[in-house]
Amino acid sequence: MIRPAPGGAGLLPRTGRLASRLAFKSIWTDTGRVNFLAHLLLAPSTPEGRVGCLLPDLVRGPIPPGLNPRVLAAAHEHQAIDRFTDRHAAFLSTRERLRPATGRFAGVCADILFDHALASRWPDFHPGPLPSYTATIAKDLNEHHHLMPPTMRVITYRMTREDWLTTYATVAGIRLTLARLSRRITVRLGRAVDLCPAADSLDDPDQIKALHQDFDQLWPDLLRCVSDYRSKQSSIQRPAL
Repeated sequence: MIRPAPGGAGLLPRTGRLASRLAFKSIWTDTGRVNFLAHLLLAPSTPEGRVGCLLPDLVRGPIPPGLNPRVLAAAHEHQAIDRFTDRHAAFLSTRERLRPATGRFAGVCADILFDHALASRWPDFHPGPLPSYTATIAKDLNEHHHLMPPTMRVITYRMTREDWLTTYATVAGIRLTLARLSRRITVRLGRAVDLCPAADSLDDPDQIKALHQDFDQLWPDLLRCVSDYRSKQSSIQRPAL
């Protein structure tokens, strides 16, 4: 069983997937559904760590100034995780399998499916039940709005009220996530976008097997990358996480 490093371990130049996210930042901000569960599990298990690890995907543009130092440190760690993931063979493999059906959005669909791989086999990665874990996350987020920029408060409220994180465990939840994302992107771009075929891959045993193989290859490398990142940060005396 793979477990996060002690204290939580929640680890893309801005190219590839990150560049695509930045190009469509307003869409991601409105939908708020990428790979939140993986980032939270890798992040420090503190309110500041949890707020910070979500912030880069929930706030448009550069990380805002004036944040709590531990929130800022966790946000930078999130960006390091994304840089590492962007180059990882397992992420690239899943993204390319999804590209014929989802085109330029294959990367964000891969993120969502990786959260499904994590949530659907939660006991392999975390000792407690998923609903208990997500309830703890919701409590930390709802009690620490003062650590967040205003726009992030609105999105995390929706995240906890609608229990986004738990829905990743089921294929039906992934379909709902992709359907909502498709509608919002359609409105933003003024043309039809349908990302639901990404969920169709979860009905194919070979595709499911490949997804889990890719995730199982990626996850331990992420844990090592987080550990290395923190060691480097501590050597340059950044704020402790």
